[in-house]
Amino acid sequence: MGSACCSSGTPLVIEGAVVRKYEPHFPDHYDLVVEVPKAFSEADKDGSGELDYREFVQGFQLEPTLLTKRLFEVFDADQGGTVNAEEFVMALRKWRLEFDFQKRLEFAYTVYDLDGSGSLQPHELLNVMADTNQGLRSRKCTCRIASRMNGWLKTHLRNKEHISKSVFVEISKKFPSVMFLPLNGLIERIFGASNLLGREQPDFKLSPYQTIAWGAWGEKPLAIYDL
Repeated sequence: MGSACCSSGTPLVIEGAVVRKYEPHFPDHYDLVVEVPKAFSEADKDGSGELDYREFVQGFQLEPTLLTKRLFEVFDADQGGTVNAEEFVMALRKWRLEFDFQKRLEFAYTVYDLDGSGSLQPHELLNVMADTNQGLRSRKCTCRIASRMNGWLKTHLRNKEHISKSVFVEISKKFPSVMFLPLNGLIERIFGASNLLGREQPDFKLSPYQTIAWGAWGEKPLAIYDL
């Protein structure tokens, strides 16, 4: 069972300054109030309020591949070695609310850069195309795709050592289902059950002896009470 602060349905308040690091257009003087996703709480086996890589893989029933490891590292925004509830929620919001098609292409480029070097190597892309996580493709189909991709890379890249973002975007727009399936499969497995957008909350400066009475979900606070 998760800890009290991160059990399923528990309100999680994310300070507006933190939200704006992910979402620059988030309103000033507002915090974000969300419920901790059930999927996150169930994966948090030790109740620490954070997911280590083992909990991440086992909790979402993923295979521990290089692609899965890299996605975990990208979610881990502060590079602390774990994904906390705040990082999980903000990653979900960015994917659902902030990312248009172009931004999803750029995000895929970042994730497919398996060693985090900042540039995508041909062998990394081939590794991603061969990823069989969740059995999304048959092994025969995966091998065929990887073989054709290898031929395409040899023809178009020639002796270049890395795939530029512009070339990656070009490939992805020509073959979106092929290029996005490895990432989309993982994202949907992780976020599929988490329909979590949250609500905006004014960042009232309360004394330790005051509390807020909230209206219905998404409404403004009704009153501030002295305890």
